[in-house]
Amino acid sequence: MPFACLGIVGYSYLSTIAERRFAGLLVLLVGLLSFATNLIGAIQGAMNCPDGRNALSDQLRALVHGEIHYFPLAPWLLVPLVICLVLFVWTLVGLMTRRGQSAVS
Repeated sequence: MPFACLGIVGYSYLSTIAERRFAGLLVLLVGLLSFATNLIGAIQGAMNCPDGRNALSDQLRALVHGEIHYFPLAPWLLVPLVICLVLFVWTLVGLMTRRGQSAVS
């Protein structure tokens, strides 16, 4: 979400290069924090805090102590993950070869 919130229009209001770099760094840091929080939630299950405690710190503590939940659908989701990763790498290689060919021409 931090990437979508600022957007191209938001960057147009930043006049100096330093402002744009700072905004880019801030968006990157928030994006990494968001990714880490979602990854911990995905590994440990949905983050819910029914007793009012901080779910992120509870899940991190459980993960550090080696308490990892078993997900019965995980092996079935491995095949689509591998397919997506192969297609992603294939697309990146195709883009890089097209850029290399256009630079030579």
